[in-house]
Amino acid sequence: MTKSLAFEARPRSWSIVTDQNRDGGLPAGLQIGSKRILLNDIESMALETVTERDFKGLSVIGALFGSGAVLFVLLITVFDWRTRFLIGSTFLGALALASFAEAWRANRITLHRLHIRIKSGPIVVFASADATEIADLTSALQPWLRLDDGTNRRVPPDRAAA
Repeated sequence: MTKSLAFEARPRSWSIVTDQNRDGGLPAGLQIGSKRILLNDIESMALETVTERDFKGLSVIGALFGSGAVLFVLLITVFDWRTRFLIGSTFLGALALASFAEAWRANRITLHRLHIRIKSGPIVVFASADATEIADLTSALQPWLRLDDGTNRRVPPDRAAA
């Protein structure tokens, strides 16, 4: 039998590549998915952590169900629809309350972004929910961010995103 994916180590989504070809070889590069960045071209990097709650969709659904419930009640009281439609109003109202309760209990989602500035100007953003993956990438890139005088070429996140 094969192992379940839950018990296997998740492969990294980035790698440091040093390819060799017949003509001598290419310089070392950072491979992120299908994008390759030469390590000598990396000017700086900055880390950003974003935390948010995803409650907007559930709130909109709750508002739509609540509006449907209010519409049923208005149609019954104002336009003399049959009172059996109160069942629909009760059902839609219960769905609205369940949506709002679920939106209230929504957990926070934390996403880590590493902004990598290239010497030619563009910024490559590597995002992951795993903080250790970002820390591993940052520590792997540190040797290529040293200047000749030993200082580091790190910039704060607000300058890296600009």
